[in-house]
Amino acid sequence: MLIGVDHGNKQIKTVHCNPFVSGLKQSVTRPFGQNVLRYQNTYYTLSTERIPYRKDKTEDDRFFILTLFALAGEIEARGAYSSEVQRIQLAVGLPPAHFGAQVERFTQYFRQRGVIEFEMQGKPYSIYIEDAACFPQAYAAAATMLHTLVEEPKAVILDIGGFTADYLLMKNGEIDLTSCDSLENGVILLYNKVRSKVNSELDLLLDEGDVDAILMGKKTKYPDAAIRLTEQMAQEFIKMLQSMRDDGYAILLITHKLHEVMACSDVITVLRHGEIVEKEEKENGYDQERLISKMMGGEVTIHTDYEDQKKVFEKEEVLLEGKDMSIYNAQHRELIRHGNLTMKAGEIIGLAGISGRGQRELLETLFGVNVLKMGQLTIAGKDMTKSSIRDRIEAGMALVSEDPKRDNVVAGMKIYEHFALNGPEISYKKVGINWKDLTDKMDTSKAVKELGVPEKTRELATLSGGNIQRCMLARAVMKQPKILLASYPSRGLDVGTVEMVHQTLVELRNQGCSILLVSEDLEELLSVSDSIVVISGDTLTEKLDPKTTSALEIGDLMIGGKEHER
Repeated sequence: MLIGVDHGNKQIKTVHCNPFVSGLKQSVTRPFGQNVLRYQNTYYTLSTERIPYRKDKTEDDRFFILTLFALAGEIEARGAYSSEVQRIQLAVGLPPAHFGAQVERFTQYFRQRGVIEFEMQGKPYSIYIEDAACFPQAYAAAATMLHTLVEEPKAVILDIGGFTADYLLMKNGEIDLTSCDSLENGVILLYNKVRSKVNSELDLLLDEGDVDAILMGKKTKYPDAAIRLTEQMAQEFIKMLQSMRDDGYAILLITHKLHEVMACSDVITVLRHGEIVEKEEKENGYDQERLISKMMGGEVTIHTDYEDQKKVFEKEEVLLEGKDMSIYNAQHRELIRHGNLTMKAGEIIGLAGISGRGQRELLETLFGVNVLKMGQLTIAGKDMTKSSIRDRIEAGMALVSEDPKRDNVVAGMKIYEHFALNGPEISYKKVGINWKDLTDKMDTSKAVKELGVPEKTRELATLSGGNIQRCMLARAVMKQPKILLASYPSRGLDVGTVEMVHQTLVELRNQGCSILLVSEDLEELLSVSDSIVVISGDTLTEKLDPKTTSALEIGDLMIGGKEHER
């Protein structure tokens, strides 16, 4: 199994696992209420406080332990767990400035450990890193796009990290390793400079989330002077790019942050489905709305605040109520103890929590996939604790799984055939399903159109994970459910499609649907939800008001901190 791990000074990242801060705590006794990794009789938990910057990450085992967290998360995300020894081919990166001196030591850091035995959340893992390959980080960041640079006489790939900005010179598509280096000009250093200057000049304390919010143009509680100073220092940071451009280099900046694209770029290139769909100079009136439109393949309106779109419901009709629910995983371990949840008509409830803390199990229990062993569940006032999935579908419940490719796709079946599953409003006759009725409904469905469902005769299994997610959400919405359980409906989608997902959820909410939305993106939950519930330790918090609750407060609850005063 090939797994790439980005050992950033700010975050550890893999393709499918949620990024996490490069911070670590250890103890000789098992900590309570957190994701715990056990290795060689020592317990480790992740920390929001980063390991101090170091050029050589092999000085101790901390980055190796962080790698174990990443490998376990990636294996779980792929659904590839096995109790047998799993052979891993590990791909890692180093800043170009350190590559030559450290590449051998960094690869041996992972290679010479034999079979590695550890536990993650009580589950045993056995892995063998049979090979480790190391690449300059700038090269790895752009590996999939190098073929687009063959006609450029000079191009610089720039990978902006936490403490360094790594660059690599390309000449007509060929790597020039003599011009490959790292500049000590990363975003963490920028943030530290911003925080220090704002503190010294304005006597204000900013955290990194505050700096992010200011640079992304979001509403903040800070005065205009702090916003201007932050933006000014960010522009000085960008001058590093501009100076290289002025020296005659073409710079390939790869980023998922649209504000960085708009701030730094002279020419904007848009990739969609692996192909270049647009290459345009920014000075020709190119704006962020057009960028999003090209990324998604259609027009889209940008919204950052959905409050003005939400219908007010005077009567708060309770559609679902769970009391004293205990939620268990497949290994019979209790994840949520005596949890209470009330879902009302015309309400989006955001469910936040550290990955693997019971989000999936809670939704599957509410839907009837798992048995509710303790507690009570009522739907529209009717006791449904022991009811079947079919009973809950008939009561108006729909589920969008966190992994629809694994949970919903039937090999060989077409998209429209999948829409006949899981209880859509279709007619059953003696000859079977009324397929014409079903396909007509798909052709006229607003959700099918706006969510960009591919041609209905295509086999669903042949589509990408993002397209499968679109199909499953459209299927659920087309049924016009009273209760929608939506787990990560925007995961893996481009920014334009994410916007359409949010619009779809808000419109469904305005029709009186009650929605439980699971997301790892706190900004998404804060912008879309009417209230937020957090899995904190093994409990469900009371509903929080997103207007008066910050991402920092939610994060504190997620890692088991004290519930803030409301």
